[in-house]
Amino acid sequence: GRCCGDAQLETIAATCPALASLDIDGCSRITTAGVAAALSKLSKLAHLSLADCPSVSLSAVRDSDRGNYKTLGFRRLAHLTEACVCLLAELPPLEALDLSESGGVTDMTVACLIKTHGR
Repeated sequence: GRCCGDAQLETIAATCPALASLDIDGCSRITTAGVAAALSKLSKLAHLSLADCPSVSLSAVRDSDRGNYKTLGFRRLAHLTEACVCLLAELPPLEALDLSESGGVTDMTVACLIKTHGR
């Protein structure tokens, strides 16, 4: 919840390296750097949700240099930019992507994702 921060996330990542799913929605004290550090230790992570995390940007996921995500949730992500979402298009095809209520989603963003992941 709202009391979880980077240190707690780091502990989770260090003690649960085989974690396949992580939902840290609403953790207002978690930062992009904290998420990036945790993701570097979670090599089996396939499902990640960062909804309502005001201090996190998509660059944490983009820079994690992993391609095994199946679902990503970024509902109401404050730092969502068109450029960042288009960089996510470099990931292998996802089963689900939630960008709802995120102000950075534009027609061009959707077109970029469809071009890469559309069928």
